[in-house]
Formats: sequence, C-alpha cells, structure tokens
Amino acid sequence: MTEPIARREFEFVGSNGPVKVVAEIGKPAVMPDDPHGEWYCPWSIDGPDRPRTMWGAGVDTMQALLLALSGMRADLQMIGRKGKLTFLEGEDLMIELVGDAA
Repeated sequence: MTEPIARREFEFVGSNGPVKVVAEIGKPAVMPDDPHGEWYCPWSIDGPDRPRTMWGAGVDTMQALLLALSGMRADLQMIGRKGKLTFLEGEDLMIELVGDAA
C-alpha cells in the first residue's frame, strides 16, 4: 500500500453484530519494473471478514485512480450483500461514479 490519500469508515451489521469497515485509497505510483511506465493505485478494505488489498492500473494516475475507486466500490457492494453496510447511518455509500466510469 502506498501513502493513503483518502479514507472512509463504514459500519457493517451482520450475524456477528456491528463491525467498523475502513476503506483507504493509496497514492497512485508507477508500477515497479514496468517497462511501459504504467501506473497503479492501491486500495484496502479492513473488515468485516478479512483485510483486502487490491489495485487498479492504468496508463496514467487518473485512470489508475478511477479504476481503484471502481474496484473498491465493487468490493464494498459485495461486503454489503452479506449484511447491511452503511455510511453516516445511510445505505448510500456516497462513492458513486458517473458517466461512462459508472
């Protein structure tokens, strides 16, 4: 994980009760040992069942960041299907992508 640039806490309620879920986006960086100079942007989600760390990759920092946000959103939606995932007491996670990125 690179230096975190954004963080959000959610609450998940499942069969074991409430659990805090923390999602972070890391700073985009050049992919190590990539001769083409591709970029990656990591994200991590801690909770409720296990820590997850993944990344989005692209031709520049913008594409890598958008793909990371999209992937993180999909992971959070998957977690939400196992119980109830909320942000600020609402089920809208407030990380919607718009246009073709959605």
